[in-house]
Amino acid sequence: MRLSTSSNICNFDRGQPYMVSFEEALRICAAAGYKYIDANLCGLARPGKKVSPLTQEDWMEKAK
Repeated sequence: MRLSTSSNICNFDRGQPYMVSFEEALRICAAAGYKYIDANLCGLARPGKKVSPLTQEDWMEKAK
């Protein structure tokens, strides 16, 4: 069995939900020892989020 978590775990562990970037969430999870992380992309498309690249005009390039 492999222990994993979701990249959105950081969005609920902070004072302001959905304000942690996807890249920062991955760094935090890796620093905590996780080697397997489910990439939750919903947070990347949430309007009003500080970092929400999939709501921008260049979303297709960001998704690549």
